[in-house]
Amino acid sequence: MNSIDIESKKFLGQPKNFVSIFNALLFDGQQVLKPEYLKDENSELVMNVSSKHVDIIKRYEDGTYLDLFVIESQSYVDPSMVARVMEYESVARMRYIRQNFKKHVPMHTRLPMILTVVLYVGESKWNAAKRLSELEIIHSGFEDMFNEFKLNLIELNTNHKYNTGEKATQDFFDLLRMIYRKQILKEDLDREFNRDALYFAYVVTKNKELLSIYQKNEKGDVKVCRAFDESLMVRVRIFVSLIFG
Repeated sequence: MNSIDIESKKFLGQPKNFVSIFNALLFDGQQVLKPEYLKDENSELVMNVSSKHVDIIKRYEDGTYLDLFVIESQSYVDPSMVARVMEYESVARMRYIRQNFKKHVPMHTRLPMILTVVLYVGESKWNAAKRLSELEIIHSGFEDMFNEFKLNLIELNTNHKYNTGEKATQDFFDLLRMIYRKQILKEDLDREFNRDALYFAYVVTKNKELLSIYQKNEKGDVKVCRAFDESLMVRVRIFVSLIFG
């Protein structure tokens, strides 16, 4: 397991951070899903699916819903991702059926929803298939028989602004956008970023300035952009001195 996988489990596995990813994708940051209803899922079902390298699986149960939520943190473009996620969910559904029903699923039984989000944290553009129809050949005349499957994909290197409704994940999202776009907004100069989000952003981007800022601040939130801005100004002064003496 690489460092990104390890830190992903630490950061995204925290209940508040975990549900915020789904609230960002589904509800524009509104706190519809609550962290107190999350449970770590240690069943055989999860062990089976996790063995196929899914990052984090949790059960959500609030009296109305009994669902499995999955986050797959992806640092590189995988052309087969849509097929992989389809496999994860199919394995989980069949495992649930085998665990809960001896022979046949009773008529009118409804199974728990299984919902996977792929959190793409890479810098290069996601240019792989987002739908199964973009991966498979569909011959003319077979369109109506084809069963579509699409990725729930969050891309952090685009101009799209996701609202997570949770400070730590929002800070992580915005830090990656800032690093990848190489742009610091004036209104962010004095913004204080969550320290855990700062470290996870370093692990993902391998940006040495982020690591330096993290190490200089032992606790509490950090004014990352001000430190970046000061570092940039130092480099500008050095450049000017070299040119003009």
